[in-house]
Amino acid sequence: MGKKGGGVRVIQKGPKMPGGAAGMNPQKMMMDSIGDMMTAENMSRMQMPQVPSDRSAVHKWPYNASCQSADHSSWNVIWPTNLDSTKTRKEGRKVPRDQAVQTPTVEDLHEALKLLGLRHALEPYKYLPGDPTSKWRNPGRVRVELTTSGGSAVRGDCACKLSLLRLLCAQVEGLASRRVRVEKERE
Repeated sequence: MGKKGGGVRVIQKGPKMPGGAAGMNPQKMMMDSIGDMMTAENMSRMQMPQVPSDRSAVHKWPYNASCQSADHSSWNVIWPTNLDSTKTRKEGRKVPRDQAVQTPTVEDLHEALKLLGLRHALEPYKYLPGDPTSKWRNPGRVRVELTTSGGSAVRGDCACKLSLLRLLCAQVEGLASRRVRVEKERE
């Protein structure tokens, strides 16, 4: 099949390393360039989100004893990405693009669920594992109670998750707080 010893010869194609390959460590070169970017002036302009060390914070609505004591681990999970018209189906969008909303936030979902009167738990520091941009740009998820412990639907018009997502799209699109936020972003 080949030469005795089975060695593989590699030929470099493309640009050569500056200063020649001898004595240059690519990892050191990368760290030097990162160090140049991490000056005090650049660091003061960077705005990283403040995330607590414990990402398991939960805010339940409505704030009463029955909701606060409820176990929300079996409730349906809704990510803002599920309603986002800028995402593809592969990236996590669950509704048709013409019904979806452009870049909804967890706060938008919270306001819409309050208007619908559904019990939900807001988890603002979670992020969708399949969408790495959601960790920094649009974090959070909402857990919604769609069925009671007996198995019956809480609301007749949103008995399944997909019907709830479509209903949420319509609600989020009409939110006054969202319109104000979108206008500020355009400016």
